[in-house]
Amino acid sequence: MNPARIEYCLNGTWRLVLDPDDVGARKRWFVEAPLSDSIQVTVPSVWDLWAPDYDGVGWYFRDFELVSTWGDRYVALEFDAVDYFAEVWLNGVPLGAHEGGYTPFTLDTTAAVRSGTNRLAVRVVDPHGPNGFGDFKPRQIPSAKENGYWSFAGIWGGVRLIGKHHAHTTDIFVRPDPRRKRLTAAVATSEPGAEGGRGWLFLDHEPGQGLRLRASGYCELGPGGWGRHTGTWSWLFRAPLAAAPPRQ
Repeated sequence: MNPARIEYCLNGTWRLVLDPDDVGARKRWFVEAPLSDSIQVTVPSVWDLWAPDYDGVGWYFRDFELVSTWGDRYVALEFDAVDYFAEVWLNGVPLGAHEGGYTPFTLDTTAAVRSGTNRLAVRVVDPHGPNGFGDFKPRQIPSAKENGYWSFAGIWGGVRLIGKHHAHTTDIFVRPDPRRKRLTAAVATSEPGAEGGRGWLFLDHEPGQGLRLRASGYCELGPGGWGRHTGTWSWLFRAPLAAAPPRQ
């Protein structure tokens, strides 16, 4: 059996190394981690539970094992939230970076992941001190209600690996058009795998919830089908639309 989607949860025990002098990138900690100086922490959580009021740079490390089931797949690494700036490496290979402590992000790990032991390294910058950090200045960092817990940082959202077929849906955008009584669904797909595949798009809504419709669309993702190349395709659905009931 070859499921369309598999998942590996990376929550749990990680190692954290504080880097107040910001030397880790220069010393290539993403290749050789100084774990003798590390603190055992739990992800998801803020690092202030172990290093209260620490501002600056910290490195997270996590070793994990993957079986051969993950071979020949598109593999993505998903973070629910890292506060505030994150740079990520897998097995010494840079995957990318993300700024913003309250938004999820996804990185393509296909070229870096391998069967057996893998090491994930995440460099986190916490610029919440009075002078900020590097190019991150306090007045330039979006903040609102978090002023009450301003100095907290770290990998405080969940982390997981997602394995998919190489031919997969990358994005779906549904746009309602009540005036014309229709919906437009734009579906973006990846490069298809050698064997191709099929995908179905279903739109549905329970009666009595305002917008009522039932419709479906179909596309092929594979050689000779619509998904021969990376791109976006649109379906047009016509269904009766009803105004939402007034709020009580």
